[in-house]
Amino acid sequence: MRLFEIVLIIINFFILGWLLFSKKNNKKIFYILFGISLVITLIQIIIEGYRIQMVPTYICIPLNVLIFFRKGKKPGKIW
Repeated sequence: MRLFEIVLIIINFFILGWLLFSKKNNKKIFYILFGISLVITLIQIIIEGYRIQMVPTYICIPLNVLIFFRKGKKPGKIW
């Protein structure tokens, strides 16, 4: 594995763990971590090139955003 791939995997799964297990929904921290993840992803794709083995990590980025925005919503009443 290359350097940016390892860093990208660590950051993305750290964000995912933070979103799933954290009680707080701090937007500022999420935006900072998401920005770092996005920049490292772009650097990795530009410098090292796209790799099919990294697809789960690339999918983790929009998944983190989806979980972040769904986490704050409360379920509505059915009746």
